[in-house]
Amino acid sequence: MINFDKYTVIENEDVRCLSYENQSCLEELLQTIKLNRVARMLEPAGNYIVVNKNELYAAEIIEILKRHGCWE
Repeated sequence: MINFDKYTVIENEDVRCLSYENQSCLEELLQTIKLNRVARMLEPAGNYIVVNKNELYAAEIIEILKRHGCWE
């Protein structure tokens, strides 16, 4: 198994730059992931807030997450 971070975030603009073939492959993978989540009785897709670590306020967000036990 490939060692990934807990989450993977891809900017939509980066996807738009892919070839049609690669976009289709990505769509197929995302659909497979959704089906696997449903099979495990989870929501088809997670609902997340994403903060870029380069943002000036990121350290504050990380501290809030740590206080609530949500930061690894």
